[in-house]
Amino acid sequence: NSRVDLLVRDIYGRDYVEHGLKADVVASSFGKLTRPEMREGVRPSDVALSALVMISVNIAALAHLHAEANKARSVMFCGSFLHDNPIALKTLSYYTQFASRNKRKALFFEHDGYFGAVGSLLAFMRNAKKLMEKDLEDDGGIPMMPTNSSLRPPGILRRGRSNTAGATF
Repeated sequence: NSRVDLLVRDIYGRDYVEHGLKADVVASSFGKLTRPEMREGVRPSDVALSALVMISVNIAALAHLHAEANKARSVMFCGSFLHDNPIALKTLSYYTQFASRNKRKALFFEHDGYFGAVGSLLAFMRNAKKLMEKDLEDDGGIPMMPTNSSLRPPGILRRGRSNTAGATF
């Protein structure tokens, strides 16, 4: 967002060709807000857009680092954060290609919001099976449903939605 973020063109006056940066790339999120004269006319929607792009770039940066460390050929993003969020999708795509020097692309699931839930369900089922098998051994063959919180997968009984983003393959 050019009202809030400091862009490459604000520093160099043009594309920074030597490093492959276009003039409209963010150099510093919220960078213009450090100057009192630049704060006038900034709307809450400008700040929200800057925050969305900053969060998306951070997610893409972490995914890129994991992909590099694990020599992954693709980066797949999922989670309800991406549902109907073209700004995040575009930012994740751009940064993934830029950071990998066009060697890697961002991939997105069509039904992105369900993958966090499916992962939670699988973890729940895996933990339940292990605990039930342990109960069978301990109680002479009578299965009992565990009542402790170790059965509960992360995010399953919390308020709000669980989001997963930046899984690498």
